[in-house]
Amino acid sequence: MGRCNSYGLRLQRNQDINRAKARPSTSQTIMTTCLALGLLLLTVFHSYATPLGLQAAPETCCFSFLKMRVPYNKIVSIQKTHIGCPLPGFVVKTVQGKLICFQSSEWWVQKAFNRLK
Repeated sequence: MGRCNSYGLRLQRNQDINRAKARPSTSQTIMTTCLALGLLLLTVFHSYATPLGLQAAPETCCFSFLKMRVPYNKIVSIQKTHIGCPLPGFVVKTVQGKLICFQSSEWWVQKAFNRLK
């Protein structure tokens, strides 16, 4: 129990004051720091993770392009190259089954692509 001073305020014992100001032990501090650091690392690694579907390489990329033009009646399909390819372009599949690459800047390929959509 505490005593009263001359002003009527209750004085507390040193034990009561020390209990109120109790600090966590060193092992608790280390454990808390390790847990916080572990959660931080987990968050960082999770943010760099990519789904398996996004790691797949593009099916078709063009590294050389033809300048000639293919008649519309000889084209079976046209696809844009994958966004992961280093050079943008179109892959044209002909009636004979050939795959030919053309630059995306070729106006006739863009027109054929829009026509066959």
